Amino acid sequence: MAALSLGPGDKVADIGCGGGRTLSAIAEAVGPAGTAVGIDQSAAMAERAQALCSGLPQVQVICADAGRYEFQTREFTAVYSRFGVMFFEKPADAFANIRRGLSPGGRMAFVCWRSMQENELDYAPIKAAGSVLPRHLVEAAGEALPFSLARRDTIDAVLIAAGFSHLEIEPRDLAVSSGDLGAMLEVSLKVGSLGSLLREYPDYAEAARPLVEAMLKTKAASGGVYLKAAVWIVIATA
Repeated sequence: MAALSLGPGDKVADIGCGGGRTLSAIAEAVGPAGTAVGIDQSAAMAERAQALCSGLPQVQVICADAGRYEFQTREFTAVYSRFGVMFFEKPADAFANIRRGLSPGGRMAFVCWRSMQENELDYAPIKAAGSVLPRHLVEAAGEALPFSLARRDTIDAVLIAAGFSHLEIEPRDLAVSSGDLGAMLEVSLKVGSLGSLLREYPDYAEAARPLVEAMLKTKAASGGVYLKAAVWIVIATA
């Protein structure tokens, strides 16, 4: 978000706005004279975002797939996304659609995951539980849509095909924690690759829990449990 240097009067689209926390931050940056448009294809998330931003008249929330939504041509000065652009069925077409909504010279900035193997936050729990999980399910997790933009050359190819230029693609590593051991254990079993697998195959959860807990105990430091997250920060110009 800082890379976009948002200011009063900007009109910004937040792609995959989720529950609205990033949307509210954008609204604060653009002020009453600007516009912050949140787009999410989940009706539940769009409703939550609308509720969170209900006191901000510069906010609009749209429940739609941003890859197909009919933007007005050149309506935005900037586009932002936090983990909301990895799920397009046809990425180049989707980003081309988003680019049409940007004014000439307008910039897009987003964050996306690097590979699962680089993301201890995602890889360590499923690796720890690997001995009680079917191997083919573990291998399939690394190919899932959250990692569709894990490669720098993929991002390059997709954005250039979509008509963007002046690409900046920089790696960023962060130590991430949801709190103490208990909190991190519950998060690890409910979200990410392992959480996704256990939601679909809940019979493996009981056997996976002590293995993941033992791994997390080795990561405790300074009152919390920390795992590395590996992302790309991507900036491109329309």
